[in-house]
Amino acid sequence: NGARITGVAERFAGLGVPADSVVTINDVHFTGIQARGTAALSNGGTLRLVRTTISNSFGEFCGRVVCQVGWALDNGFNATLMLENVTIASNGKALSSIGDLALTNSTIARNSIGLKAQGRATAVNTIIAGNDEDCGVDTLESLGHNLDGDGSCGFDQPTDLPGANPRLGAFGDHGGAVPTVALGANSPAIDAGAPETCSLVDGRGFVRAYGPNWDCDIGAYEHDGRTSGIQPALTATWFDVREDGHFFNIQVLDGDRDEVLVHWNAFDENGDHLW
Repeated sequence: NGARITGVAERFAGLGVPADSVVTINDVHFTGIQARGTAALSNGGTLRLVRTTISNSFGEFCGRVVCQVGWALDNGFNATLMLENVTIASNGKALSSIGDLALTNSTIARNSIGLKAQGRATAVNTIIAGNDEDCGVDTLESLGHNLDGDGSCGFDQPTDLPGANPRLGAFGDHGGAVPTVALGANSPAIDAGAPETCSLVDGRGFVRAYGPNWDCDIGAYEHDGRTSGIQPALTATWFDVREDGHFFNIQVLDGDRDEVLVHWNAFDENGDHLW
């Protein structure tokens, strides 16, 4: 629900998942984490991040003379990392993976390095752009509908957009539980996703709105995302076949203000009609 985790971690990661753990985290903002001697977030087990944002975080490795900046998120050997509607923005080095990695509807933007992948990695409906260096990958399999800014991620499917300018908007509060990176009005990522692989909601928890071709957007932010999945002027009825005459009907009257008209037809315990 938008929990914010921040601070300096001495000798440990801000989030550390050991090898025998299976962890799912929803709707959390990791920000301003400085982890000394490791990555800001470190996964050695199975970690699934959903509608989660990582910003302004880094690991720090110090020798006798100099300190080096490490990764915001590190996926270790034999580990499994799944990112769904995740935003990794405004860090130093964003994401390193030598285990199994799956990127879905995620945005990695405005970091020094976006993604370094040496293990098995897949990406679908994902933006990696606006970084000083987008990718340094040995193996990254595109499942289609991906965009990178400098052509370094190896996106090679017909639906991919390699070397494209996503026209990213500001990183910040665009509604929802965690901050996200918006898409500009003319972004090529708009309507460039595939409904069969897009998530139902974006990184804010907003319902993904489909365009004229029923195509959703690439990345963690849906440009026309809505808090309601029912479109203006659309009427829907739900009923229970076990209770004759019991139903409710909903109609959206004004999409911008989310005004709805609801009729609920039911009966009381005596069988008398109720609205």
